[in-house]
Amino acid sequence: MPEWAWGLVAIITGAVTCYGVLRPSYRSLTMGSAVVAWYWTLIAFMYFWGDWESTGGISALTFATYSAFIYLNIKVNKRAMGLSETEANMRLKAKNY
Repeated sequence: MPEWAWGLVAIITGAVTCYGVLRPSYRSLTMGSAVVAWYWTLIAFMYFWGDWESTGGISALTFATYSAFIYLNIKVNKRAMGLSETEANMRLKAKNY
């Protein structure tokens, strides 16, 4: 894959992340964190496959783990509160104002 294509994938991933952060809903937050986790996991595996001695793989794997933790944290806390998505969105919006 050419380098410009990887840049385009990174820009799209960043846009999805920004959408997830700027729009206060559980669905957009989980979507953004899941996309970022998959992206950085792919980058980490490619680093390890290309040069296993590179520190880039460890850094990418750190970002992937952090994003996966955010995804799981959002999912677990939504279920623990016992709220529907509409009620959770209303509480999140009220919390932001």
